[in-house]
Amino acid sequence: IEKLQVSIKGPGDFVSAADKKVEKIIIDELQKARPSYSILSEEIGEINNDLSFKWIIDPIDGTNNFLHGIPHFAISIALEENTEITAGVIYEPINDQMFWAEKGNGAWLNDRRMRVSGRTEMEQSIFATGIPFMGLVSFMRHFVKQQTK
Repeated sequence: IEKLQVSIKGPGDFVSAADKKVEKIIIDELQKARPSYSILSEEIGEINNDLSFKWIIDPIDGTNNFLHGIPHFAISIALEENTEITAGVIYEPINDQMFWAEKGNGAWLNDRRMRVSGRTEMEQSIFATGIPFMGLVSFMRHFVKQQTK
């Protein structure tokens, strides 16, 4: 972690040399497999080819966790066909877990089918999300301002 080269894209938004290297490997491999498909990737932006098929890539989803040595990050790739997401894969390298789904074929964790729970109330559920630091600061400033009115 100490040896990572990191730059700042914006407030609370970082990119590492690892992001760029992973992105290059993924793009090279996807272009070998499907050279005519377009690509939208977090670091390089867009490569426009056949716009009816587009790979959407986040090379290190959870960059802040990655940069801080927190083992909760993944590689995320989706396939968009005619403006509809039809497939996606999330690979979590620390636990060697591959989550994938394809329209009409369900969702999977490695080779095990995933199912939706029967819970109907949010209070019975557990969920989590990452909130960018600046998003939280902006929210708190807004909240405080509203409370003082």
